[in-house]
Amino acid sequence: MRKQQGFMFIEAMLGLTLGLLLIVAFLTLMVRNSETVYFHEELAFAQDNGRYSLLLLNREVRMAGFRDSENPVALIPFYQGECMGETPCTNDGGGTASDRIAIQYETGTGQDCAGNRIPFGELSADVYYVAANNDGINVLFCLGVNPADGLARGNAIPLVEGIDRLQ
Repeated sequence: MRKQQGFMFIEAMLGLTLGLLLIVAFLTLMVRNSETVYFHEELAFAQDNGRYSLLLLNREVRMAGFRDSENPVALIPFYQGECMGETPCTNDGGGTASDRIAIQYETGTGQDCAGNRIPFGELSADVYYVAANNDGINVLFCLGVNPADGLARGNAIPLVEGIDRLQ
């Protein structure tokens, strides 16, 4: 019998093919893992945005209809007058379109949701709606409106990005 030295061509090709298959499997695993990480990061971002939006709206809705105890006249919690060129300000967008909510209260903080100064004891309507920003991303906006005349007190400010619609 003759001693074999080295590898035969077929053995070498089989080894290279198995090595290549292992490399492809490893790369596929890495790509899928990367896609999963990206998906979970986006999901966490969406959950954080939703949670923060609900926190903001929860606080505002609790203020709806608030009036100083010295003023006995009841206040309608949701402003129904004109704002943003439409009446009523609080409205159902219809179907799958985004709604708009205008929360009316007597301010005690001296500012509305957009940071505009309001004289103490004056009514404010904080209007929340979803619209696309300059980048085409849907954003929850807040606009302070004076219920006495239906005019905005300033510009709407973006609060939270990535909000699909307000329902």
